[in-house]
This record gives sequence, C-alpha cells and structure tokens, in this order.
Amino acid sequence: MNIGKLFKRFWAYCFDSVIVFSIFWIMLFIIITLSGYSGINFFVEATHKILTSEISLSLLMRQAYILVIFYLIYGLLYLIYEISFLSSKLSATPGKLLLHLEVVCY
Repeated sequence: MNIGKLFKRFWAYCFDSVIVFSIFWIMLFIIITLSGYSGINFFVEATHKILTSEISLSLLMRQAYILVIFYLIYGLLYLIYEISFLSSKLSATPGKLLLHLEVVCY
C-alpha cells in the first residue's frame, strides 16, 4: 500500500483551501452586491471604521458575530466541497488530483 506523504497532503489541503476560499469570497461579494451595498465600497468603509478610532463595543460585538457567521458558512462550504468530490468517481478533490493522491477504503 502506498500512503501519501504528509507534505503532499498538506499542499493538497492548501490548494483546496484556496479554491474554497475563492468560491466563498465570490459568493460573499455577490450577496453583498445584490443586497444593495456597493461591493467594494462596503469593504472600504468597514476597513476604514476598523482602522480609525470609531471602534466601540457594539461595533466589536457586531464584527465578532459576523466573523462567527463567516467561519460557519466557510466551514459548511468546505464540508460540501469535500463530500461532493470524495463521494464522486474521482475519489479526490482537485488538490489531491493535482498531487496524485486518492482517498480509498482500507
């Protein structure tokens, strides 16, 4: 049995994370744009509020809440990504395919 080395598995994970992160930010940008905000202006305003002295406790609590929601959505998206690719006939994600790794039953 040929077991994939940790280094190759790490780089496959990094490649898959970049793909999922890109999908996540594209979805987020589309949602923000469709909800009425100007996509780029929303991010610029949020960054400006954080960098200036306009930080209050309510703003920090709201930012923490939004951050938790973002992480939950990202985790769910990554889970869907992994399950859909690993349960397909490919039996590997694009990162694993790129590095010639495959998930098999022992």
